[in-house]
Amino acid sequence: MTTALCIGANIMGFIILCFMYYYTGRQSIKQLIDLKLFKFLQLSVLLVLFFDTTAYFSMTYSFPYNREINIIACTLYNVVLPLTAFIWFLYCENEVYGDTKGLLKRLWVYSIPLIFISLLAITSQLTGIIFYIDLDNIYSRGDYMWLAWLVLYGYSLGSYYLIGIKTKNKPALRPIKGLNACFYLFPLPPLFLGVIQILLPGTYLISIGMVISVFIIFANIHNRRLTEIAIEQHEQELTQSRITTMLSQVQPHFLYNSISAISDLCAGNPEAQKALISFSDYLRVNMASINQKTLVSFETELNHIKHYLYLEKLRFEERLQIFYEINVTNFKVPVLSIQPIVENAVSQGLFNKPGGGTLRIRTTEEESEHVITIVDNGVGYDIDTLQSSDKSQTGIENVRNRLASMCGGTITINSKPGIGTRIHVNIPKGEI
Repeated sequence: MTTALCIGANIMGFIILCFMYYYTGRQSIKQLIDLKLFKFLQLSVLLVLFFDTTAYFSMTYSFPYNREINIIACTLYNVVLPLTAFIWFLYCENEVYGDTKGLLKRLWVYSIPLIFISLLAITSQLTGIIFYIDLDNIYSRGDYMWLAWLVLYGYSLGSYYLIGIKTKNKPALRPIKGLNACFYLFPLPPLFLGVIQILLPGTYLISIGMVISVFIIFANIHNRRLTEIAIEQHEQELTQSRITTMLSQVQPHFLYNSISAISDLCAGNPEAQKALISFSDYLRVNMASINQKTLVSFETELNHIKHYLYLEKLRFEERLQIFYEINVTNFKVPVLSIQPIVENAVSQGLFNKPGGGTLRIRTTEEESEHVITIVDNGVGYDIDTLQSSDKSQTGIENVRNRLASMCGGTITINSKPGIGTRIHVNIPKGEI
């Protein structure tokens, strides 16, 4: 009866974890390292449940090679169980220090106990140190089973040290006062149920405790994502409100009428009149884009780019050389999604280069997507050292987010200092 309940609880926990693993994979919390570590944590617990359940079946029911399967399942169970505690320790370490490079450097030190106990578990059927399966297919603990528990509890208590002692200057990680009390709750179910499992041989409770713990962190990540979405929406609403207020004060029709009047005064100077008309069209598209929530044809975006580049050409003259290789225009993009990339190439790449340079804009059609390529031979930059606070980087990220959300588009940037920058914008055909 007890075995049947344990098997049923494991299967139920396995199904719940599969759902959580799938749902976590769909989350877009900026693909941070903590989310990736949590997915590894979920996967390791899934494996623990799988090997635990397999061992139950092979010990309870008679079928060909059940003893061999039991040996393999128990071995892998004793390898993956401390691995789960190890991943949780890394998760806490990353949350406290937030230093991915430092974490990778310290990883080999942290993994020494895990490697040691894994080697003991793998050879345990031969040595009997951790466990052994006798000829009657009966599982027995070895004399040094306490080493496995020591490593398991060592990582778990180590996580408490990190989140308890090392967070005195991080209020957000403190219990009660902070938002992440779940960090303190996570190890409790497996620790408590694990003690019962140690004291009462024949009970198998730690896996159930691990499912409860993973659900605690899953709920925290889900709530954090909901909070992030609410904050992002609030910030967008505030930004939209500020822009709308600013534009209402500017009175766009006054600007257009004024430009038209000035254009009439420039009737004797066709070049000046053309420049004013280009500026008027450029300004009109920029202001109209504030309330534009649908895609526009690439041809519309291209015309806006040409107005912008015409005005820049007046400033740079021969210092700015522009080449168009437009092979396809029958696709759509978010309004003002390509122009900011072109503007960044001119202002950041070519403007800072003595003597100016060349800008090329090319469109091509692939089997499943349209590709827009913007190439400049300007000053270039080191992508790895670019600060996220840099205005040009912020503008590119805004464009990247709009492309992803509105048409499933992506941006790929290749740049080298002193050589230039090449940017590919990929627009999937199935998204438009």
